[in-house]
Amino acid sequence: SSLSPMLESIHFATPLVGYTSGPDGIFKTTNGGSIWRNVTPPNPRNRQFWGCYFVTPDIGMLVAGGCNSDGQGFFRTTDGGATWTEFSGFAGASGMSDVMLYSRDGIGYASSSGWIWKTLDGGVTWNQFSQTGALYWQEEITNLGSSFFVPTSGNDCSGTGTNDGSLRFSTDNGTTWRRYNTGEPMFGSFLINSQTGWGVGSNRSVYYTDDGGMTWENRNCGIEGDDDLDDVYFINDSIGWTVGDGLYHTN
Repeated sequence: SSLSPMLESIHFATPLVGYTSGPDGIFKTTNGGSIWRNVTPPNPRNRQFWGCYFVTPDIGMLVAGGCNSDGQGFFRTTDGGATWTEFSGFAGASGMSDVMLYSRDGIGYASSSGWIWKTLDGGVTWNQFSQTGALYWQEEITNLGSSFFVPTSGNDCSGTGTNDGSLRFSTDNGTTWRRYNTGEPMFGSFLINSQTGWGVGSNRSVYYTDDGGMTWENRNCGIEGDDDLDDVYFINDSIGWTVGDGLYHTN
């Protein structure tokens, strides 16, 4: 169709081979983004797709579903999206959003509303690993060693409801969580190191911690009006970008 799909995730395995995904499925480029083709897996349960991650040009994951009693869908390919195998999770009312792998056959993590999932076999099988708090939409997962940091929005599985939002930080491998309510939906998170992170969200929310989530400061000077932010990325401890209604970088 001529309609542009909503895309929520992009990951390049090499400078030329990359994947992007969202509710309408997953698309692949082999020429650095000039041409994209649809490599969406069969989806008989009509799960809503979301994030993707590729550990090699051929081996990667796409996650889907979980909010509508359809279970969590973990789709894995080993041939660059030509074929997919599906693993189902069965957590109640928890929508899949994000996924990451550290190797083709080892540890990886995924995010769903209020939960972090873990794989020990490169994404073939998954188990619930840590509950971060109430089962609210949790759009991203970031991990460095034993630290995890996630943003939440709304007060239900899909992030609707009130303008609640939180930043949830664990420094003990998901055993305990510090939760900070921002009062705004939060969507992006990034760890600089095990104690230092940035979380972004609606209404100029740009929160910073350097003590593992014990205290937070809204460092939104320069963000215009009521701009909503969706993602944040730093290349070192002082140079970073946040995107949403606008594109901003640190000074």
